Amino acid sequence: MDEIINQITSSTSPSTLNYITFLFGITQLLETLYSFFLVGIKRQRSIYLPFQGYQRAFLFFFGLWSMILALYYLYPGTVLLPRIYSLVYVAVPFTGLTFFYFCFTYTFPHKIHLMKYLLWLMVIPLITALFTIVPNYNKYFVVFTANISYIPYRHIEEIYQPWFYVHSAYSYLLVLIGVIFLVIKIKYPSTQNRKFCVYAIIATALFILQNVYKTFFKQNSDIWFIPILATAVITFFFLIVYADEGEIIVNKGQEKLLKAMLFPIFFLNKDENIVYANEEAFRICPNIYKDL
Repeated sequence: MDEIINQITSSTSPSTLNYITFLFGITQLLETLYSFFLVGIKRQRSIYLPFQGYQRAFLFFFGLWSMILALYYLYPGTVLLPRIYSLVYVAVPFTGLTFFYFCFTYTFPHKIHLMKYLLWLMVIPLITALFTIVPNYNKYFVVFTANISYIPYRHIEEIYQPWFYVHSAYSYLLVLIGVIFLVIKIKYPSTQNRKFCVYAIIATALFILQNVYKTFFKQNSDIWFIPILATAVITFFFLIVYADEGEIIVNKGQEKLLKAMLFPIFFLNKDENIVYANEEAFRICPNIYKDL
């Protein structure tokens, strides 16, 4: 990467920031502030819900992604562009991962104990972060050239390496599975916020298609849809949590009451499979989670 930086320094002027690049950077900055604002909003509930933490993590990494892009587009020179843009690939995989974690814990609140088995999903994002941050490993992920184009905003040319496609397929797959979880949530009879779930699914699908189109087909004429769709995604996912306030608190209140019982309680579905067990039941039958 140092060689690329030297080539960029010798082949370009100190500042190549056109007004479209600047305006696009401002939109990314506003998107960052909006994401961090949603992360910082005070929770009104006294009961902690596990998916709240993953929602905050998703909004944080989404905001971090936008913040790095804002720095990339607003940086007046060109010398550090490869280093700045490479940091985007640290935030992107964790955005997809926390999206998946949020959708899973939100759709299956009584399966939270399975999260310990889903921690291994961090392996791919961690490897991507290693390939991105450590200079010697950049060649396995993405290689930047000294070519800078304006179509219509400033963009440094990239040559994708094998791990980039692994990382991309993995991230998109996690997001797709998360969307499927939301579809399942919509079908629950007790779900009261179907409208926001549908909006979130549509916004997420459009955002993914837009990014795939931009990344792999290099079409940037419709770039203004990106911040619009990104804002829609984080807005609807924020509203999802707060639109079903009554349902969540009632369900968690019932669960809290069941946890306080001093005798084991099991819930069975029509197929006589265990779908819920309180803490006393777990104490007596520690392996009961295999049936849940």
